[in-house]
Amino acid sequence: MQWLHDRFEQHDRAEISAVSGMGGVGKTELSLQYALSNQQNYLGGICWIEAREQNISNQIITFAESNLCLELPEKKEGHLEQVQWCWQNWPKGNTLVIFNDVTSYARIKPYLPPAGTGFHILLTTRLRLLKDSERLELKVLHPEDAFSLLELLVGKERVQAEADVAKQICQWLGYLPLGLELVSRYLIRKLDLTLTEMLARLNEKRLEQRALKKPEIESDMTAELGVAAAFELSWNELSSLAQEIGCLLSIFDVVPISWDLVVKCFCQIDPEELENSRDEQLLEFHLLQRESNKVYRLHELVREFFQSRLAEASSAGSLQKAITIKIADITKQDPSTTLKILNEKLLDWYWSNNFLDPSALEIGEFLLIAQQGWKNGIEPLSQLILEHRANGTFPTIGVSVYQRYDEELKQSFTYANIGKNFSESMSSSVVDCPLDGDILFHDSHESHEIVSKLFETGWKTFSSTLFHQQVSWPWHQTIQPSLDRLSEYLNERRLPVDAGYLSFEAAWHAAWCLTKGNYPRFPAYVTFSPISLDDIENKLSEVVYRRYSLMMQHCISQLKLEVEYARQQGETYLKLPEDFRAFKIGSATSPDILLNYTSYVFGSALMGYQQIVERWFPKFLSDFRLASYLPVRLIGTVVHPGLEAKVKVDYYWEPLPNGQSSYIEFQLSDQPSSQESSRRQTVFRQQEILRPGHKMNQQHKFYSQHPFDKFWLGNQPITELTYQWLWEDLTQLKWVKDKFKNAGYPYWR
Repeated sequence: MQWLHDRFEQHDRAEISAVSGMGGVGKTELSLQYALSNQQNYLGGICWIEAREQNISNQIITFAESNLCLELPEKKEGHLEQVQWCWQNWPKGNTLVIFNDVTSYARIKPYLPPAGTGFHILLTTRLRLLKDSERLELKVLHPEDAFSLLELLVGKERVQAEADVAKQICQWLGYLPLGLELVSRYLIRKLDLTLTEMLARLNEKRLEQRALKKPEIESDMTAELGVAAAFELSWNELSSLAQEIGCLLSIFDVVPISWDLVVKCFCQIDPEELENSRDEQLLEFHLLQRESNKVYRLHELVREFFQSRLAEASSAGSLQKAITIKIADITKQDPSTTLKILNEKLLDWYWSNNFLDPSALEIGEFLLIAQQGWKNGIEPLSQLILEHRANGTFPTIGVSVYQRYDEELKQSFTYANIGKNFSESMSSSVVDCPLDGDILFHDSHESHEIVSKLFETGWKTFSSTLFHQQVSWPWHQTIQPSLDRLSEYLNERRLPVDAGYLSFEAAWHAAWCLTKGNYPRFPAYVTFSPISLDDIENKLSEVVYRRYSLMMQHCISQLKLEVEYARQQGETYLKLPEDFRAFKIGSATSPDILLNYTSYVFGSALMGYQQIVERWFPKFLSDFRLASYLPVRLIGTVVHPGLEAKVKVDYYWEPLPNGQSSYIEFQLSDQPSSQESSRRQTVFRQQEILRPGHKMNQQHKFYSQHPFDKFWLGNQPITELTYQWLWEDLTQLKWVKDKFKNAGYPYWR
């Protein structure tokens, strides 16, 4: 209360002040205690006005007539005129006027006393009214103060007997004074109830627990509402967008959240509109707390309240399912944001004890929702890395749940058997898994026989996994195998393409292997002469796919496309591009040939990269470091081997205006370009102008080889460059893991 004393002692400088904060933080109680302890300082009286009520004028008039014996003239018929007459005829002496629970300054402004030193005006509000210097902003209690308040209200001996549990109750309540007072009064009425039982009841019913609702018998409480009802008043003042933002934030753990992440989750809404909803509503009503620059968090009980509203607004039937659906909506718009949320462990919080363990079918439904969310988000990539039936639909998910006792830990754990049925005759999306218990752990003839019979009916995969009662569990379960498959596709350089040099490079390898019998052990022995299409087609007609690796199967598929394209062009041979062939069979040390070859490789790789990301990663374009930077001019310097027999190339990207086409600009030199060159500084300035907000790693990249030979840049140089750039992008977003593997030598056996 010292702040109020100091404010109102400065009669000539401070006549109106505000106490603000979230619902339940103690604004009204503080104002009441100040008024009671300072009655002697206000000879003109202390007038208390409930500002949320509709009859503000009647409250002021009634106070003047009842407490000050003012008789209003009959001619003052207008309520506002009557209020102004009251202020003008108020008895001399300092007067304190308290407007409690102000929801709009404009609404009370006409009823404020006239300017002068006689009136001190105090507002309690959930809004951020007045200047910072005129406002006292109340926050939740410090943990030690919350514990002391619990001791004071419940009794020190009773609280100290279960001190650790008492601290947990304080934390559960988010150190909110209203929550602490309500729970304390509940404990006082129930002397046989232990604090441990109290905590269990809070966990069981959350905000619906009776202890958090104000009972009618508590007539001496300043607060008029329970916790949920107090938050409800602020909720009703929010716009639909602000409510959506609050519900979104409630699905995350109680940790600081980057606002950039919120913007990503609402990628279809103008960021400024989101910012306005945050600043003018959620922050204004103290429903959101600002931690630091662009970092915010929800109070524990506010989060509980928003979660209850999310469940009510959803037809899901349970909060678990409602949150799972919410995450699926985010994933559909921006799958990388969902993966970022998972990697930052924002969904790794555990369901509370009030939620029953979901049944096997409910778990299966969660997995199905997550699987569909990923499919919608990563189309068309989902065709490659998610499991599908031959007709393109998802396999039926079967789930069974069982307990397994760990002898070492002396504890039971819940496991889920998960099976997938690929039979198209299975119409249900989720069923009970036909494998009960922990049969997958039994290495016996009987278990093998059971699994074999199930395989015959369409059940192709079974796994047993530890079930965690976490929001993130179904999302990790459905994406992790897909990330492994994506890594395999990239490490084997076999993302399908329709045309271009990526297709040709794979096709050339297959053509050589099929027509020459095998890829030679030493690439120096490879010839680069044209290969007859007739010979290729004869060999293709004899191909038995299952005899080849997946990498080689990819090459053969691309070969079929290239042969068809060559026939359409009237060709009879499959030929290497001229710049490529000239380098391989001509004088590799010729500066012009070296420059043309290197430029061709980098230019084709750039086109191949753009081709792949646009086809397979359309929703990743804004997140990929390189893709978000396109179109670009790829600037490079080729250092001729000369006497040192060592060839080098370095390059960097320069942004181009949107709408232009990317292209290559390489030149010969006797030394690499300087990283501090004026050209490089120009690139940085151009980046800031053309790609504001994009962080492009502009450090030079170098390739070198010593001694120099005709396999400069590798056997499949365009494929290697393309996939290296793609891997770097995906690594940044954590869509792949570990290091980019060497494809093997020779490639694609």
